[in-house]
Amino acid sequence: MTSQQCAIIGCDRQAEANGMCEMHFTRALVYGQVRTPQHKAVLGSTMAKAHCPA
Repeated sequence: MTSQQCAIIGCDRQAEANGMCEMHFTRALVYGQVRTPQHKAVLGSTMAKAHCPA
C-alpha cells in the first residue's frame, strides 16, 4: 500500500479520506471549506459611541 500526500497545496501530511489529511477533511466537514477564515478583532470601531451632551 502506498501512502499519498494530502491534496491541499502546502500540506505534506498523509492523506486519510477523500485525498485529504485528517485535519483538512475535518475542516471541510465542520466549516465547509479546508481553510479556516482569519478573523481580526476590531475593538471600538463597530461599537456605537455614547452621545454625551456638552
